[in-house]
Amino acid sequence: MEERFSDKIYRYEEDMKMPYVTSVERQGIQRGVLLTFREAVVNVLEARFGAIPKSVKNGIGLIDDPDLLKMLLGKAVVASSLKDFKEILGGTGLKATA
Repeated sequence: MEERFSDKIYRYEEDMKMPYVTSVERQGIQRGVLLTFREAVVNVLEARFGAIPKSVKNGIGLIDDPDLLKMLLGKAVVASSLKDFKEILGGTGLKATA
């Protein structure tokens, strides 16, 4: 079933003359997305709470899941304090102490 699905996608892309994205390009795009989300989370926290501890920045920098970063961005916008955000970050399994 998976093979048939892949064949249909391939034929669709050929029909639409979609440009091929190499795996290296795809990895670069994914890294760019992660970097953008990480920076956005840190920027929102700094705008709301001032200087952010290095441990929080490092914790955010360890996250390789764009969905988790997107969730954290939303939490950074509505967190009532940096302490609350750090608790949320800690709930992801990452430590952010300072």
